[in-house]
Amino acid sequence: MTPTEGGATQAGEIDKALKPWRQGDCVVGEQWFVHRFAPTEPLTPESVELADGELDLVEVPVRGLVLLSQSCDVVRSAHQSPFLEVAPLVMVSE
Repeated sequence: MTPTEGGATQAGEIDKALKPWRQGDCVVGEQWFVHRFAPTEPLTPESVELADGELDLVEVPVRGLVLLSQSCDVVRSAHQSPFLEVAPLVMVSE
């Protein structure tokens, strides 16, 4: 299999998996979320703990993820729209 063929196969599998997904859909249950932060101005407790000038990524457990990308981007082929935007689901106070 050539790299192009492998990429086409992988894109087809991604497209098939994403076919039923739309903006606002959620995955509920323990997930891990990686986010980048500014080491000079960390905002979350986890990034404050890691802010030593060398690290700028932190991975945290979250209650789930929500799909933010517009549905028209989700249904496009992975070749046309290779990235989707998600956000963590978090508990907030009343």
